[in-house]
Amino acid sequence: PDRCGALQRSLLCCVRLLSNALCGCEEAKLAAVSLQLPLLLQQLWAISRGAPALRRALMQLLCNYVAHCAPAKCSLIAYSDARGRCLIALLVRAALAEARPPAAPMALPLWQLHWRCLQSLATAAESRTVLLRSGCIGAAPSLAHRLLLGAKERDEPRAAAVLDFLANLAFDADGCTALLRCDGAFDALVEGLESRQPSARYAAALALRNVAFSSEGKTALLNRPRAMPALLGGLGPSDLRLSALSSAALWALLARSEKAKVAFRRGGLPAHRFAVAEKELAHLAMREPECTSDPAALRAALRHFDAIARLLGADPGQLRA
Repeated sequence: PDRCGALQRSLLCCVRLLSNALCGCEEAKLAAVSLQLPLLLQQLWAISRGAPALRRALMQLLCNYVAHCAPAKCSLIAYSDARGRCLIALLVRAALAEARPPAAPMALPLWQLHWRCLQSLATAAESRTVLLRSGCIGAAPSLAHRLLLGAKERDEPRAAAVLDFLANLAFDADGCTALLRCDGAFDALVEGLESRQPSARYAAALALRNVAFSSEGKTALLNRPRAMPALLGGLGPSDLRLSALSSAALWALLARSEKAKVAFRRGGLPAHRFAVAEKELAHLAMREPECTSDPAALRAALRHFDAIARLLGADPGQLRA
């Protein structure tokens, strides 16, 4: 036992050292790809089963390895274990596994690392294909729904990690299409926007912004009665980051869609809420622009409001009168 413990501690230090070397260093990542790092990671995956500290360090290493590096993401697909499973498949299996009593669920920091890695992998076409084939994309919306509204499983911080994955998935056209074709995906995004957890609201608003660029996403958003009020509810000075993301989603929805503009003007309530929120933000910007909690988000929100006003044929200056 003493030897095993000493070996595991040494291994943990080596994993952390390698993780630090890979963090933000493109040259180190490309060197690791050429040295077939995923072969070593597969062995570490098996060794770290039942060793939470080592598994967490391994997940941090994986996150650092694949972040903003397409060759690293592709390399995870190139090697398989004895059962023909690549590292992405193993990662998906761990992220979607349900704890069976009396076992405790995965610790929140480790859960977030799993989904942060999947979030990064969702931005590359090759790894997206594996995620689709493994069932991760199809299972994520229903998992988010259960974590947001489930009677027993409700856990909004965990839901936020899944929603972040869906937001990254929707950045690309094929990922957006795959998301919208999943049962309950759009409803899960609206539920996230209505959540009490700020990080869940931010992720859901970003995901809705991404899907609203597509014609299929615009149709889905307009067909959900709760979607427009949820986006309008995110406007205003109480949460500047949410206001910037929600206004970006509205901008994406209204762009190149006469149907969306008609729906926005219908009844006058959306346009009224928009104008009220715009005046509040403009007043905040004139009074204390650099003393707000997030000046960059305030400036972004005002840019989005101006763009929306122009799409609707209004002069942004009239709204601030």
